[in-house]
Amino acid sequence: MSKPLTKQFIIDFLLSHFRYNTMNSWNQSRSYAARVKIHDFVPKELMGTAFNLLETREPYDEINDLLLDFAIKHNYDYQVGFNGRSGGYLVLYVGGKKDGRSYTQPGVGIDAEEFKGDKFKGYSFVQLKDRYRLIQEFDALVESCRSVFLDYCKNFEVVEETIKVDKKIKVLRPLNHANNENLCDSRR
Repeated sequence: MSKPLTKQFIIDFLLSHFRYNTMNSWNQSRSYAARVKIHDFVPKELMGTAFNLLETREPYDEINDLLLDFAIKHNYDYQVGFNGRSGGYLVLYVGGKKDGRSYTQPGVGIDAEEFKGDKFKGYSFVQLKDRYRLIQEFDALVESCRSVFLDYCKNFEVVEETIKVDKKIKVLRPLNHANNENLCDSRR
């Protein structure tokens, strides 16, 4: 049986949730986050495949679709992105949409003041429930991202292939061959 949703239960949940820097540690801007380093959730027997998958696009594309769906659902006011030196954290960002373009504000923390001492005292129960639901959605998104990555680990192997890549380049071509031959002769 689950605990009843009380104001104190929600505050405790929010205060105990893992947080990470939204930009750099020096600006002390932090937000709700989750550690998604592969050695934390990928079984040992799939570790080689997992590291090889980091060099492919398909898992990232599918995970980025999930992150985009989250942003759209929240009208881009909240977005999730990878952070950390090796991208080992998913972080909830404040964002928005202006003139048809979405943006994030990585230097802005979420609930930063509440963690400095106020402890959500000014929040109504409705506001707390809304924040609680948002963070639960964030946590569910993180689990979906992990699940997608694990699915690729279990169902695909990474193989190397050699492909031909056609590439357009710019070259110089003489305008007039007769004049070009005279020019070449005069340089000898």
